[in-house]
Amino acid sequence: MLVVVLVGCGGKATVPEPAMAEAPSPVVVEAPGPVGPPRLRFEGIPVPGDAATRRLPAVATRAHLGETALDVGFTVLRKSLVDGFGEVRTRGGAAVALACGEQDFDSLLLAGGKPWLVSHFECTPGAVYVSALQQDAAGVLSAVGRATAVDWDASGGVWFPCSGQVSPWGTHLGSEEYEPDAGALRADNTLAQDEYGAWKAMSTWAPGQVLNVWDYGWPTEISLDAEGKATAGKHYALGRFSHELSYVLPDERTVYQSDDGTATGFYLFVADRPRDLSAGTLYAASYEGAGDSPGVRWVSLGHATAAEVKRLVDARVPFSSLFAREAPSATGTCREGFRFVSHSYGKECLQLAAPSAKVPDPALAASRLETRRYAAYVGASTELEKFEGLAFDAESRTLYLAISQVKGRMLAEDGGPGDQVRMDKNTCGVVFAGAT
Repeated sequence: MLVVVLVGCGGKATVPEPAMAEAPSPVVVEAPGPVGPPRLRFEGIPVPGDAATRRLPAVATRAHLGETALDVGFTVLRKSLVDGFGEVRTRGGAAVALACGEQDFDSLLLAGGKPWLVSHFECTPGAVYVSALQQDAAGVLSAVGRATAVDWDASGGVWFPCSGQVSPWGTHLGSEEYEPDAGALRADNTLAQDEYGAWKAMSTWAPGQVLNVWDYGWPTEISLDAEGKATAGKHYALGRFSHELSYVLPDERTVYQSDDGTATGFYLFVADRPRDLSAGTLYAASYEGAGDSPGVRWVSLGHATAAEVKRLVDARVPFSSLFAREAPSATGTCREGFRFVSHSYGKECLQLAAPSAKVPDPALAASRLETRRYAAYVGASTELEKFEGLAFDAESRTLYLAISQVKGRMLAEDGGPGDQVRMDKNTCGVVFAGAT
C-alpha cells in the first residue's frame, strides 16, 4: 500500500495508525543497549526573495551534531559553461556551437583510489563530463585540470539526461527523460524535425544523418577505470519511457523507476542477477483503492534481455510492428479488438500487432520500446503527474515517491476510462510512502 505522508499547500498528512493490542503486554525491563550515533540537525535556509538570489547556491551555514555546533559551507568544483564544462559535442567528438548549462545530477565516485565527479547536463543533445578531483588534508575537494567529455557514439548520443543515483556498486546510474514519441514516426521512419523542437536540436549531434527514435528514453550507466576513463551505455531491458530516476535497492537487483511528465507510470524491474541490469522482468503499477492510500498491484510486462531489445532498436522497427492504432470515439470507446488507453501522448485505441519477420514477439518489443503505451494496454496506471523523485530508507524498508503536482489524470473529477488514482487537486504535490 502507498500512503500519503506529506501533502503540500497546507494539506493534511496521513500516516497509518498502529494497531492496538487486545490486552496490555507484560512490562519487560531490558539492559540499556549501545548508544546510537548523535543526531545531525541542520539550521534552516532562508527562502530566496528575488530572481537573482534564486540563482545562487543555497546551503545551511550551521549544523549540530548532537550538542556540537558545526560551521557548514560549500566548495565550487566546476561552473557550467566555464572551460568547456557542459560543452555539447557531435558524433565523433567535435564541438557544437552551443553549450548546456542545465547541470542536473552529479555522482561522486571512487576509482583507482581517487575521487572523481561525473556530471550530466539536461539538454538535447545532452552532455556528460568526468572531472578528476583531489582532496586536501582538511578533506576539501578541488577539481584537477579540465573535465573530459563522455563518448556516447555507440549509443546514438545522449538525450535529456535527468536525475540519477550512485549505484550500490559504485557507478553513475543516469537517465534520459521525455522520450520522443515513436507514434509520430512518418512512413520513412523519421520524425518531423521542424515540428518537434527537441528532435530538431538533437539532429546537431549527427548532422546530415537520420536519427533513430528508439535510441532515446533509457536509463544510462557510466563506470570509470582506475585512470578515470569512462565506459558509457544504456539499459535496454529496463524499458523506454521518460526516465527521471532508476533507483537500485541494496539487494542490487530491485530497481524502482519514475516516469516524469503528464499521465505517466511507475515501474519496477527485477534483474536476473545482482549488479547486472542486462536482463530481468519489468512490472508496471496498478492501483487498487482510490484516494490517499492506494494499494499497488504489479502488472508484469514480461522478461527481456538487453541484447533482444538492442536488436530491435538497431533494426529501427516501425511503430506499426508493435501496435495498430486508431482514434477513440468521443465517448472513449474503441471498436472490437482494440483497447482504450490514455497517457502522455493522449487518448488512443491500440491493438497489439501480429508477429512478423521483423518483430516475432510484439509483446516483448512493445513492453520495452513503448513501455508506457504497453503498460496502459495491459491495465496498469498511466496517471501520475511529474513523478520526479524516489528515495529509499533501508532501515525501515520504506520507499518514498515524490509527485510534483496532483492534477490531470490523477484527479477524481477526471473520471475517464481506466482511472485508478482519483485524488484531490494539489498544485504543491504529494509524497507517497510504502513498504517494499
